[in-house]
Amino acid sequence: MRTMLANKYLLNGQAARALGLYQADLAERPEQPELRCRLILAQLELERVEEAAGLLLEVLAQRGPGALALLVGGCQGFVPAGAADEPPALAGLRAVLGGRLEAGRDLLRAADPDRYPRLAHLARALEDSHDP
Repeated sequence: MRTMLANKYLLNGQAARALGLYQADLAERPEQPELRCRLILAQLELERVEEAAGLLLEVLAQRGPGALALLVGGCQGFVPAGAADEPPALAGLRAVLGGRLEAGRDLLRAADPDRYPRLAHLARALEDSHDP
């Protein structure tokens, strides 16, 4: 029930309300990639780039080969297109979550590394991952 409510909030532009619900669900069910993905999306909607990048790095480091594909699968139908003038950091993370890894890596590399230090690490981790 909590996940359904969080999904509704996220899809209706109420990411702040969705965030806590996803965090609570993920604490109870950490094996669910869709919860992790949607938590990351809620963070992006709130422009919490470093937190979102940190969760993606965790997935790559702890979940092993294929983890990114599972995460991306859990994002289907939830990744918004983003604005045309969206900063590279946000656009890159959205691209990764939407399964467009090469475009995502390029955008992450274009983001300001002083402002978003985790994004450079994430771009390298995505290059090293075994996911397509």
